[in-house]
Amino acid sequence: MAEKRSKEPTKKYPEKSDDRRAFGLEAEQIALDYLEKKGFRLMARNYRTSFGEIDLIGMLDGRIVFVEVRARRSRSFGTPQESITERKKRTLRRVALSFLHTETKNLPPNAGLRFDVIAVRRDPQGKDTIEHLPAAF
Repeated sequence: MAEKRSKEPTKKYPEKSDDRRAFGLEAEQIALDYLEKKGFRLMARNYRTSFGEIDLIGMLDGRIVFVEVRARRSRSFGTPQESITERKKRTLRRVALSFLHTETKNLPPNAGLRFDVIAVRRDPQGKDTIEHLPAAF
């Protein structure tokens, strides 16, 4: 009689390790603290739709700013701008439009829009460096 083996379902994407997930969440908080020191007023954090997510959304200098946060431990994967593909930009724009449509009555009239990228780099000694790219795309 042949032995039956249960087949584990294959995952399309590998799970983030707890360490990577924790660093990503920490990087978002570091980015938020940095922006708030510049006058950023948080409107939404991890705004999700069925087709994507924006890390931070807020007001700064009369503009609604949509922020993508990148956490890096090295430069081996390129610059923060290089890590955001055209597909990711399209997704971020769609999510931003959803936010604008949903939150219309809570938004200031005639506010400009901007997409920023913030990279938080952590060196081997644990020191963080912030790179802010306003109007990145």
